[in-house]
Amino acid sequence: MELLNEVKDYIKNGTAFDEGLALKIVEYQAETIRPYGEFLKKQTGKTHFKSISEVPPFPVDFFKIAELFALKEHKGYFESSGTQGTKSRVYYNDTSLSLYRVSSIVSYPLKQRPIKTPLDMSKVKTSSLAFMVNHFIETFGGKTITNIYEEVQEGDVLFLTAIQLYNFLQTAKKTFLKRIYIVETGGYKRFKRAYNRFKLYALAKNVFKNADFYTEYGMTELFSQFYADQGHPFREKHYLKVMEHSFGYLKVFDFANLFHISYIVVPDIIDWKKDGFEYIKRDVEDERGCSYTFG
Repeated sequence: MELLNEVKDYIKNGTAFDEGLALKIVEYQAETIRPYGEFLKKQTGKTHFKSISEVPPFPVDFFKIAELFALKEHKGYFESSGTQGTKSRVYYNDTSLSLYRVSSIVSYPLKQRPIKTPLDMSKVKTSSLAFMVNHFIETFGGKTITNIYEEVQEGDVLFLTAIQLYNFLQTAKKTFLKRIYIVETGGYKRFKRAYNRFKLYALAKNVFKNADFYTEYGMTELFSQFYADQGHPFREKHYLKVMEHSFGYLKVFDFANLFHISYIVVPDIIDWKKDGFEYIKRDVEDERGCSYTFG
């Protein structure tokens, strides 16, 4: 498929937001995903646009009620992990997953390092987080572990949800002195009191004396991920573009979403900084997100 190859090449080799390619994707999705075409016509009266600023962002909650997939057949779906109400589903097949694999690797900031994680991928077939971490393990090496002190080695990347990190800190009997990299993937709704990543990492430094901390921000409805390192804001990419640099809901265009919806609005309140954004909170009482599964 010509458009698929064009998007893959752009994700791997592009440097700036390509509005022409974005508009091509919007038109392709409007033609192949009926609910999306209907949405655009209802909102604007058309499905062909001259500027991305004319395109309304698609509310992410529609993933809960409609099958939004551009290809004729799917082999499975990723599902949000909320315990309340209807869950979002993002359908996939081998073609769409090939794009997910490309995008996730390009986004990932700690390539070529072995990965260790207590996330049990075998029990969560519908988790996009599990799929991503397993893909990283297959690509860079590593394994699922049960003992951080014994199995995590110098230079490893340790993937944890926020609550897993917190629980480990509560029971830690000694400091961990090996130089490692910790990637925390969210899941803060499991906390009984308010925490943010800065407070959690400050606490973690009491145990992980020589760790560098990274935060992954992703969701079922996005096939690309944002990352923040060492207290910096989350950084956008040329293929994962924040469309409104202000305080308010996250409006993002993900080129890797070629076979579902690329331009979505998420009820996550963000505050745009000089070189990225800070996540404030989710603006609904909804226990969602792949990281929640692994609490």
